[in-house]
Amino acid sequence: MGSRLSTALTAVFTVEDAQEDPRDPEVFPVQILTPAGDVVFEEQVRGSRTVKSVLESIRAGPGKLSLLHGGRKVLPSAKISDLKLAKDDFLCLVKRATGNYTSWEEDGILEVYCDCMVKCVLLGAARAGKTSWLQAVCREDIGDAYRATLGVDFKLKRLKSEEGTKIKLQLWDVAGELRFRPNLSVCIKGASGILGFFSLAQRDTMTEVIRMLDEMVAKHGECCRCICLVATHADVPDPAVTEEEAEQIATEKGWPFFAVSTRSEFERIDEPLFAWLDLVADDMARDPWP
Repeated sequence: MGSRLSTALTAVFTVEDAQEDPRDPEVFPVQILTPAGDVVFEEQVRGSRTVKSVLESIRAGPGKLSLLHGGRKVLPSAKISDLKLAKDDFLCLVKRATGNYTSWEEDGILEVYCDCMVKCVLLGAARAGKTSWLQAVCREDIGDAYRATLGVDFKLKRLKSEEGTKIKLQLWDVAGELRFRPNLSVCIKGASGILGFFSLAQRDTMTEVIRMLDEMVAKHGECCRCICLVATHADVPDPAVTEEEAEQIATEKGWPFFAVSTRSEFERIDEPLFAWLDLVADDMARDPWP
């Protein structure tokens, strides 16, 4: 799986052993409630068990789960014994669409250590909105005039997870025009997955990106384990494809779906990328890279 450049990959995204120590005699009463007051977890848990392993035992559908104790967020790496839970204490379960990632910068000319390098390929037909979205997530100015990508455009983002993991993320924007399609098999090599783009204003772009994604999965499955489907132009008044239809197709494929606009709801522009990084983290937790 893509870009295995770090020698410290076992620490990436704080992948932890979910097993508790059977020799640990200390147990704590752990009760987890939703904001509505429903009990989703109530067990006696050994103190050596991590918060992350408890969260993994809770089935709550897609999304990022966190725990609050006394109004403060609990780190996934914390052990249950660290929380010093009393008999009547409880934890609050918070669910978000994605994890949160913040930017970090290298210090001058020195190469700063990062925990991993991850490669994401952006696929879609011409005029699907890939490049405008990429400019938006990189906080660049977005022009009004359409500019076709010639071959491949490349950008690097430095992001840090909530657990403090430093990530260097390569974003490969592959041209959507037919004459550049031979580049796909070359660009996908070493990737951790794909963001597939189409425009809600043009039905043919959805048909095309699904065809492209199916082809890449069939030919390069190891590089396509993490896929999100992204609909652009979510602000069009009379879409050719509804978000509900697109989401149903994505659900059938097993892909998270997001609808974005670079003109409105700008605060949601990062959600597809953050959700994709969550998928990579989950994939590594199941099958750590060597």
